Amino acid sequence: MNPLRFYFVCGALIIGGNALAQDVLIVHGSANYFPDVQAKIAGTGAFATVDIFDATQATPLLADMQNYDAILIASDGAFSDNVALGNRAADYADGGGGVVVCTFAFHSPGGALTLEGRMKTGGYLPYLGAGQGNLGNNGILPVLANHAILNGVNSFNSGTSGYINTVTLEPGATQVALYQDGVTEMVATMETNGARVVGLNFYPPSSDARNDFWDSTTDGALLMANALEWAGDACPLGDMDNDGICDCADICLNGDDTVDTDLDGTPDDCDTCDQDPLNDWDGDGVCAPSDICLDSDDGTDSDGDGVPDGCDLCPTSNPDDGDGDGECDSGDSCVGFGDLIDSDGDGTADGCDPCPLDYPDDSDGDGVCDADDLCPGGSDVLDADLDTIPDGCDACPNDILNDADGDTVCGDVDVCPGFDDLLDTDTDCVPDACDPCPEDAFDDIDGDGVCDSDDLCENFDDNIDSDGDGKPDDCDPCPLDDPDDTDGDGVCDVDDVCPGGNDAKDGDEDGQPNDCDPCPRDNPDDTDGDGVCDMDDICVGDDTVDSDSDATPDDCDECPLDALDDSDNDTVCDSDDMCDGFNDADDADGDGNPDGCDPCPQDDPDDSDNDGICNSADDTPQGDDAKKGGGGDCGCDSGPGGAAGWLPLMLLALAVRRRR
Repeated sequence: MNPLRFYFVCGALIIGGNALAQDVLIVHGSANYFPDVQAKIAGTGAFATVDIFDATQATPLLADMQNYDAILIASDGAFSDNVALGNRAADYADGGGGVVVCTFAFHSPGGALTLEGRMKTGGYLPYLGAGQGNLGNNGILPVLANHAILNGVNSFNSGTSGYINTVTLEPGATQVALYQDGVTEMVATMETNGARVVGLNFYPPSSDARNDFWDSTTDGALLMANALEWAGDACPLGDMDNDGICDCADICLNGDDTVDTDLDGTPDDCDTCDQDPLNDWDGDGVCAPSDICLDSDDGTDSDGDGVPDGCDLCPTSNPDDGDGDGECDSGDSCVGFGDLIDSDGDGTADGCDPCPLDYPDDSDGDGVCDADDLCPGGSDVLDADLDTIPDGCDACPNDILNDADGDTVCGDVDVCPGFDDLLDTDTDCVPDACDPCPEDAFDDIDGDGVCDSDDLCENFDDNIDSDGDGKPDDCDPCPLDDPDDTDGDGVCDVDDVCPGGNDAKDGDEDGQPNDCDPCPRDNPDDTDGDGVCDMDDICVGDDTVDSDSDATPDDCDECPLDALDDSDNDTVCDSDDMCDGFNDADDADGDGNPDGCDPCPQDDPDDSDNDGICNSADDTPQGDDAKKGGGGDCGCDSGPGGAAGWLPLMLLALAVRRRR
């Protein structure tokens, strides 16, 4: 911690750090501008040490923070660990450290830009954060004019940008000041369990860092210093003048009670004669050690030369007679020089002539004599780009290189540095050298990385070519086929039903193109599954089975075993025919032997006595007619011309016929 210090708090002695020389730490989220903040706060003279810590690279430890009386936290970039920073800052505040939080640490939602952790969730912050706002050229409107944070703060200007967070006051917070608009929060405090936190709703860097930040000629630095002193103050009731004497015991509220040079009991800051214990014994308002003219009023010095009028030879001249011409300077036309020397004859002595060789002196009023003027008629002192050519005579007043690429376009507005801005083939306002597609006004309208003039497939991605045939998918009729349609039937190969044939031709409309349809005229193709198309089918059955080879398949052949089927047309297949050449159905005697093959078609039985004579013609049905008259049973003729001669022949013929 800091060197040991003593506080007088309403009669009690408190041991602590030196209130006259607090040590403070600036913890920031952007290294670009915060050296300016460090310089401004140090410049107030209120602190012994003003250190700076870049929290974009690391997070200060609690032990690091505890080396300081107060810390100021602000951001303009991502904290290395905004949660850890918020937790440690809360621990630091719990231990008596003062915390000041500035824009943009209130930003929400701000990601790593925002101060998170217990500082945000534990009720330490006086403001509820929101987004970014701008309040250009706005001043301060005190709410608690006597608050120590506003001590000596007489002016504030937020700058042209006026960066703020659009915050709202948290419950329990104390509103100290608003912006001059009377609405926007500017300064507030929050005291939680003895921890002091100040919210300053402006971005700490000044216009010395960037010209649109808060005006450095106003009291922004003092406001930050007061906030740090108040937050880090060990006096519970305050020590407005930071002299180590709490206000309740302070003799000189606006000065350092510990300094009393003349030991008259009045601190120097409240002692009109701090080195004169008798306090202006001659009553002229000038303390004795500083009294120049003891016999007159030192307060009267008409010429302000430090010599009171009562002791001044030339009371209205300062210096009295600087040029030694014996006349008080108050009557001298050119004090300090010879009045008669006027080289340019302009009526002003050279010694008092800013341009002794010029008449008129400075015709363009830029503070540079005409003889030395770089830019007659313009201001030599205005040189925005610092190229030694005054703006009024500089073709490119904001370009130190003055159109380095020679395209007649100044560098500060050059669209394509290093190249000719005037060359724009496609007139898209992007010079050719910086135009990825110099011949295309819309460059790459479909965003596929191929300029429109080279685009194979406009409005689609040229890079997607699934079949690698050189045609982008969105312009490829067959994006999955290379080649697309080998057989030229208008159907992509991947979808082709009949590769090599025309899918569009399907005469029988069975879904099989003719070129791949075994039966292009049949739907269905082969109903009976015999390998013969229906249109060519002889038999609804198996055409390939023809046992009798008569060209009529068995399934449709009434006589599948007979080539001639029923040659005698008696409705009996030849293989089953009892009497070829005759009608098997004709059987007059009902003996089962068709008439055409029955030797005795009218007899059943045919020849009961087996004499070769049908019963109906047999004279002796029970005897052998062949023996009749010849010694036979009935005397029938048995000679060659008789029945006994021809009947055996008939029976033999019938037997032979049956075998066929």
